[in-house]
Amino acid sequence: MDEPLHGQGADSFTAQRRALAMLYHDVVGQAQVLAYADDFWLLAILFSIVPLFLPLMRRVHVEPPVPREEDADGQVRPLPAPVD
Repeated sequence: MDEPLHGQGADSFTAQRRALAMLYHDVVGQAQVLAYADDFWLLAILFSIVPLFLPLMRRVHVEPPVPREEDADGQVRPLPAPVD
């Protein structure tokens, strides 16, 4: 694998280091693809299990908001001053 790097003018040590770096780069890329595939399957399984728990959840009922008190001119009154 280091023969093409010899043709580019690199000495034997540099050519071997560059070849090793190229192999390392390829191995890391393949490991990332495999890790992505594993994470994809894990998330797919988790997302397919979640709907099974939906019937067990209860609905939360929220009371309607209380309307604000307005002055005669239609503006909302300011908050009272803080008490020390």
